[in-house]
Amino acid sequence: MYVYQTDDVALQPATCQAFTHCAATDCHHRPQHRSRLAADLSHLRQLLHQEKQACAAALDGAGLPPGTGAASREQLLETLRCAVAARERERTRNAELVHRLQSLHAEQVDVLDLQQRYAVLQEAHYQQVLPVSLFNSCLMQFFCDCLHLKGL
Repeated sequence: MYVYQTDDVALQPATCQAFTHCAATDCHHRPQHRSRLAADLSHLRQLLHQEKQACAAALDGAGLPPGTGAASREQLLETLRCAVAARERERTRNAELVHRLQSLHAEQVDVLDLQQRYAVLQEAHYQQVLPVSLFNSCLMQFFCDCLHLKGL
């Protein structure tokens, strides 16, 4: 029985196969997960861009409304309070969007890392299987030669 040594851990062939199967299943779903994350990231970037445009448009048109020359100080203060409250709501929403963008980015990095590790695992598995298959073919040739020599 062959025992594979990886990172100071001895793995039996069945364990390697089970681990490979789990990684393969997980990796099979990763492209779908990655495309969903990419779509979410694109949507969030679009929302952030729209928010920036809306904020810029609001600042460009930040002049006083028509007829405010005669407005009382209380009306102007109320308008200012509303504008400050709207600005705070936008800042809070933007902070939430940025946080969500960062978490989606971190998930994408994890997906890419997992895919890279899976490719390394596949290559290692192939490198481990190759000598076994060569040994098996040599063993079969040996048995065939022995049978041929005995005349069977």
